[in-house]
Amino acid sequence: MIADVIGNYLDNIEEREFDAPFMALLRAMEFHDIHFLHGAFEFGKDFIAKRTEAGTSSQFAFQTKAGDLNLSAWNECRGQIDLLRTNSLAHPAFDTNMARQAVLVTTGRLIAAAPVAAQEYSAHLDQLGEIGFATWDRETLIEMMSNTPETGLAGTTSGALLSLIERSMRRQFKILNLSSDRGDGSQRIVTEA
Repeated sequence: MIADVIGNYLDNIEEREFDAPFMALLRAMEFHDIHFLHGAFEFGKDFIAKRTEAGTSSQFAFQTKAGDLNLSAWNECRGQIDLLRTNSLAHPAFDTNMARQAVLVTTGRLIAAAPVAAQEYSAHLDQLGEIGFATWDRETLIEMMSNTPETGLAGTTSGALLSLIERSMRRQFKILNLSSDRGDGSQRIVTEA
């Protein structure tokens, strides 16, 4: 059930609304030195972060998108992916001496011819011995966020994930009362016994 709720959330979120939940997800996944760079001088990098896996530290660079990416959208992203992989301009915390990992993140899927184009480009980079890239799509994000669904509550959105969870809970548990007037800002959920 939680996977369906998160999927619905990802299907309806705007690109910049996903920034805070994505940062929270990175923290939950033990990334550190996380920086949001989106803007005119991002050089393809919406976020940078570091992570140590199996004793090896890597500098990650992320480009985030909302919704499905068709071939036209993929072609637009390809230049940003090249900047993720090769450009060292980012932020004073960006460590050019660390192994680099480039990640395209989309709350949707690669659709139509985009998956084949991404696969072909990845194989081409591999043949050249260049830094490749990973794709974290809707399904990957659902898996990641299912382990830490509270990440969807981060940010300044109007509580889209919380509203979806509440609706799902109402259906599943026949919630009789959801009260936020307890004086301490917390919510009380009363369910049918």
